Amino acid sequence: MFYYCCYYYYSYYYYYLYYCFNYNYYFYYYYFYFYYYYYYYYYYYYYYYSTTTTTAPTATTSSIKTITTKCYTTTNIATTTTTSTTTTTTTTATAILLLIVLLLLLLQLLVLLYDDGNVDVSATAAITDDGMIIVMMLSMMMMMMMMMMRRRRRRRRKMMMRMMMM
Repeated sequence: MFYYCCYYYYSYYYYYLYYCFNYNYYFYYYYFYFYYYYYYYYYYYYYYYSTTTTTAPTATTSSIKTITTKCYTTTNIATTTTTSTTTTTTTTATAILLLIVLLLLLLQLLVLLYDDGNVDVSATAAITDDGMIIVMMLSMMMMMMMMMMRRRRRRRRKMMMRMMMM
């Protein structure tokens, strides 16, 4: 059977909401994931109801701020996967850092190529070297953050799949 599924991710808490529906018969599957310090709380339930409308039901956010909404289509609910915008954000930040590194290298190259003896090359090189060190430190921090996010996401995905199989 063909389903249309939506995925919500809320801030403040790690809170997930899934719902899936087909053309005229709604199938709801909610999955809640709550994380606070080192305590994990898992809760899920599902229910069916019949309707004639084909519009997607709205999720109640209460006082929780919405970050991401993902919708996709599937034929098998148990094997669906979802992605968040975190990967896109970190990839963009990494690309910007790499662009800054390339610009600093280009600046240093231009100074060395067009030096006519009047430019203090050592001072300019020192500035670009400092900039390179800062950019390298920032890029290493970004890579560490990305690795931590991937580990977290894998852990969550494993738990989600376990809950869905129950």
